[in-house]
Amino acid sequence: MRVPNMDHPEGREMWNRRLADETGFVALEVGDSKLDDKMLQDMAPGPGLAHAAYPKARILIMIGGFDEDPRSLWDIPEVVDYVQRFARAAGLHDWRSSLFNALDEETKALLLKCGAVQEPHPFKVVIG
Repeated sequence: MRVPNMDHPEGREMWNRRLADETGFVALEVGDSKLDDKMLQDMAPGPGLAHAAYPKARILIMIGGFDEDPRSLWDIPEVVDYVQRFARAAGLHDWRSSLFNALDEETKALLLKCGAVQEPHPFKVVIG
């Protein structure tokens, strides 16, 4: 089996295609410990592009760089701010949209716990 080079866009695309075909998921890392505006601009189209390319797949959004932090992502203020801004830029803030509904459950939970989904929404958010 050929292992894709994840540092190259074609390698990431090959990986996502395989992941979507084998598991029904597309994984997108949309941030790292920098969480800067450039990354936000670069990554915001990702969920929409993934949904267009793999309409039946669930989209898993990941934020890297915080593995050593014992707090949950939604307890880290700079992550909460970034997730809120990312959700608006990517069109994930509206729970009624087909793009929001293409997200996997953990990603929906992260958005909800970060307050990135416009209210009122029908979800119960339990943190703990």
